[in-house]
Formats: sequence, C-alpha cells, structure tokens
Amino acid sequence: MKNRYLGSFDGLRGMAVMLLMGYHGSYGFLQGGVPRVDLFSVMSGYLITMLLYREYQATGNIDFKKFYIRRALRLLPALFACVLLSYFLWPYSAETERGDRMLATMASLFYFSNLITDYLLGNMNHLWSLAVEEHFYFVWPFFTYFFLFRLSDKNRLMALGGVVIFLQLFRLAAFFNQDQWHHGIFLIDPYAFTLCRSDCIVLGAMLFFVLYRKQFNYGWPESEAIDKYILSALALIFIVSALALSWTGPFWLMGGFTITNMIVTGTVLMAVRNPNNPVMTSKLFTWVGKRSYGIYLYHMPIFLFMERYRIHHSYLNLAIVTLARFSVSIGVAALSYQYLELPLLRVKERFKVKVNRTVEAT
Repeated sequence: MKNRYLGSFDGLRGMAVMLLMGYHGSYGFLQGGVPRVDLFSVMSGYLITMLLYREYQATGNIDFKKFYIRRALRLLPALFACVLLSYFLWPYSAETERGDRMLATMASLFYFSNLITDYLLGNMNHLWSLAVEEHFYFVWPFFTYFFLFRLSDKNRLMALGGVVIFLQLFRLAAFFNQDQWHHGIFLIDPYAFTLCRSDCIVLGAMLFFVLYRKQFNYGWPESEAIDKYILSALALIFIVSALALSWTGPFWLMGGFTITNMIVTGTVLMAVRNPNNPVMTSKLFTWVGKRSYGIYLYHMPIFLFMERYRIHHSYLNLAIVTLARFSVSIGVAALSYQYLELPLLRVKERFKVKVNRTVEAT
C-alpha cells in the first residue's frame, strides 16, 4: 500500500475546528450532534498507526524514544503557551468562579483533566480531549509493537474489533453507573473518560489495516460520482445533527455514539479515498487545518475572556463579539504556528526514523 500525503486530512481538521469554535460560541444554538473531537480521533488513530506500522515494516522495530520526542516537540510547546495564557486570563474569564486554577493547570499539563469534575477546570475545560489522545500515545506504540503487529492480517482486525466492542460496552456501563463511579473530584465520565472516548481512535487504526489488507487504491476514479453523493450525505448529517441533536443527551450516551462513530469513520474513509477533493483541500480549510491544533488550544480561554464584553439580548453585540472571538483565536493560533510550532517541527525532523516515506502526520 503506497502512502502519500493526504491533503484532505488538513481540510477535515479545518472543518472540524471551525465546527468546534461554532459550538463553543453559539450559546447552545449548535447542540453538538456529531462530535468534532471524534473526527480528530479517527484521523489520529489512522495516521499514528500508519506511521508506526511503516517503521515496523521497514526496520522490524519501533524507536520509542524518538516517537515520544517527536510527540513532545509537536504537542508540548503550544500546550505550555495555552496553559500560560489560560492561567493569566483566569481571573477575567467567565465560568471560572467555581474552578481551581492550580488544579486546572496541573491537570492540563499532566493530562488528567478528563478524570476530574469539569467545572474545576474553568477556561482549561476543553483540554480533556487532549488528555484522551495523550493516554492513547502512552499505550499504543507498545501495544502495537509487542502484540498487534505480530498478528496475521485477519487476527489483527479481529483483535481491533474486539477492542472496539469492549470500549463501547465500557462506555455504556459508565453511562448507567456514572453516579457510583464518582469519588470526590475524580469520576469516570461517559463523555470524557479515556476508555469512553478511545473507540474512535481504535476505529481509525482499524480503518488503516482494512485498507492496507485490501491493497487500497487511493482515489478510486471509477467511483468519484458515488463518493460525491456520499460526501454530500455526510455533510448534510453533520449540519442537521449540529443544529438539532444534543451530544450530551441520553440518546447518544446510551449507544447513539455508535452511529456517530460510523459517521466520522465514513468521513475519514472518504477523505482517504479522495485525497485531492476540491472542498477538503481548499486553501481556506487547508490553511485553517494546519493551524487547527493551536486554534483548538487557544480558542477557549479567549472565548471565555471575551464573554466579559457580551451584552445580552443584543444581536449586534453578539455578532461583533463572535467575530472578535474567531478572529483573535485564529490570529493567535497563526502566530503560534509561525513562531513557536514551525521552528520546533523542523527540530522534530531530526528524530524521524529514516524509512522510505511520502506521508507525514503532524
């Protein structure tokens, strides 16, 4: 299976982070529906598994030290900047009255913000999803090297399918026992706990191996017309669910997440099949997608700080504040990408395992 740069993934990241900002800035108008976080998770599972498997095939080994250095160089600098910004904006921000600034800072830096009561996190509340992804990074390279990669193609898919089923059953159990699984500030939340949100990451890995096993041919030009209809249908589902369905409602947490899992996995599949899709690879979405990590990090402290300028029941003020929120968040992320992330991404290149490759994941 030939690996190549998937420009459509940058576009998907751009779309997802714009939906995320829209959700957080809509005052409940956008209910949630298909989770943007799950879209990131499937892509992350797909790309990280692909890179690990490619290294394993080329060298018979995985350099764990280099893997974690690359991850640290990619993720930590902007995270430190985000936490520093959040820390200083905390006293001037909405939704921090009941929070604990020092606890939120430690939880964000040491990746346990998805394990504690959300109101304590204040303007760092959104970093729970980064904690889930980091927990995946802690475990996945070892799981793949010592177990998954040593299986046959068929047994590998069966093992991943079993993991997905286990995680979804655990998620259901967490929903029905959330009152009992709550001890002080620590809880097993069916929305944010690691095992309750890792199924999409594993589905991304499973998608990679399904396509690899079938010697997947990117693009499949003979099916472009069908793919356009599928992409249109998925886009419509995204829009309707974002407007009408609450992600935190019992329908989703009681099992409706299996539907959202199928939707986001199908979306990523379409992105892989159409790496040059004109919408997903448009200059706007690609530009935003490359800066999506910073936008994800910085937008929440900026949004909650700017809440102080809201005048309730004024649509003009709402429009101005919303525009300012989006503009400042994207601007700060662009500066972070240019002057903080890009220089360290160049350092990251030194720690890449030298194998024949044409795909790069950030």
